[in-house]
Amino acid sequence: MNNIRFLWENKFDNAVIEASTAATALPVANLVDQLRKKVWRSVGTSGVYIDVDFGAGGDYCNSIGILGDNLSYSAQVQITASDVAAGASELLDSTWDVYETIWGAGEGGAGEHGAGGVLIDDAVRQALLTDIIFYKTFAQVSARYWRITFLDADNSDGYIQAGRVYLGIYFEPQFNFGYGWQFGIKDESKVTESIGGQKWVDLKGERYTLALSLKYINNAEKYWSIIDMMRRYGIRKDIIVVLTPDGQASERLFTTLYGRFTKLPRIKQAFYGYSSVDIEFEESL
Repeated sequence: MNNIRFLWENKFDNAVIEASTAATALPVANLVDQLRKKVWRSVGTSGVYIDVDFGAGGDYCNSIGILGDNLSYSAQVQITASDVAAGASELLDSTWDVYETIWGAGEGGAGEHGAGGVLIDDAVRQALLTDIIFYKTFAQVSARYWRITFLDADNSDGYIQAGRVYLGIYFEPQFNFGYGWQFGIKDESKVTESIGGQKWVDLKGERYTLALSLKYINNAEKYWSIIDMMRRYGIRKDIIVVLTPDGQASERLFTTLYGRFTKLPRIKQAFYGYSSVDIEFEESL
């Protein structure tokens, strides 16, 4: 069973990136902006890809994430890595379906979402507060040239778009978070009331919040992962948190979040060789 994962060191942001095509005023450089609603958009849907160059010596990655996209239910994402050139002599070549079943065979009830397994549909999308996050992990590979290809030629929008790309490494602690974790919704709308009792609402977006404790962090994790993540990303940069990597898709839709730590906690010495830390996380819209 896999534990909570923090996709935090986004090496994509420091690479040279190029797209096969880009619509006017929606360049590929928008993918580096932490605001996922600031999108890159292709011209057309066929042969759409993003090339990533880490420079001489390359860099290593083991995870990918795509946010704010318009990919269709039949879409696939392919990633290749090479030290020769993008699209040649691949050290990595993997392709995944973007959408999976929210219930597998025998997991759902009868009826519209029958026992045979059902793809994520519009009803499921509407139940979420934010966009569905595509993410995958893979065996760590070090390479200079990476290519992300979008296989979605029949997309009814006539283009491919994305608001944020993550390509880097993730941290998974040896021991998972403990019982008592909290998951909720923050509504930042402002409600004012007139003298006569009428309420006026200034609508703001809702976002998910998360609070949990990692109770058994060894010294290597403490200094080389937790402290490093807090020092380099702090409360100012966004990461992806995958709370339940092995959970059903119907659960992971809600518990895979893109956001920031709301504060930087002190790490507590639990007992010899192990520490604990309380984490508070808030989704970014």
